[in-house]
Amino acid sequence: LLEGVPPLVFFDTHGENAREERGGQSKFNTSEARGCAVIARRLLTRGLKPKDVGIIAFYRAQVDCVNSYLERMRVDVTSTGVISSEFLDEENGEIQVSTVDAFQGQEKKVIILTLCGAFKGSNSFTTRERLNVALTRAQRHEFIVADSNEIGRDCYALRDMLMKARKIPSGYHPASQSIDDIVCKWPSLVATSSSGGDHEESGEAVVCIYDGADKTHNGISTSSYEEEEEKEEEE
Repeated sequence: LLEGVPPLVFFDTHGENAREERGGQSKFNTSEARGCAVIARRLLTRGLKPKDVGIIAFYRAQVDCVNSYLERMRVDVTSTGVISSEFLDEENGEIQVSTVDAFQGQEKKVIILTLCGAFKGSNSFTTRERLNVALTRAQRHEFIVADSNEIGRDCYALRDMLMKARKIPSGYHPASQSIDDIVCKWPSLVATSSSGGDHEESGEAVVCIYDGADKTHNGISTSSYEEEEEKEEEE
């Protein structure tokens, strides 16, 4: 779908000093949430329709945090194609940001997964069945935003994904590599043919749009994520 972008990419947030914070009985991680929003915005500017992108979180508070960043990044800059009202019509749909349960039975061309420490240590927050759902929703690309140091030793599926990503060229990016800088280099969608209604890529210059204050992860009020819990498990 995106030429030169591997089907599995792991963005490691380890070392960013962005701890998980509580929102009621749930929790959120602003660093991971912002990373998900940056990736999603870049996918739209490169030609992907919002309805083809899904963002999965294991905590309701993290869903709210991701949505907050997406709202802040909807700037209307026609010359660069940054998210504007044209992405929100009926044909293109909207990006789905939900807990893993809402994605049961669904697939998206691209899935962005934020872990937010759900598999830290031996007492994982969620079940292997729900993790399996999260890891099998992507048709073309799966982007994981997480702290690799918080993946428990007994979470074999995630550790296997991390090992695979490390072996793929451009499949693993440590926290020292800015997500903004990485996704700025992504190309437009691969066009099938100009005769089929799609246009071949014009070789346009890459334009990076940064969102000012939230580059430092500030401006998010932790009190705004008080829990209206859907079905998060007690453990």
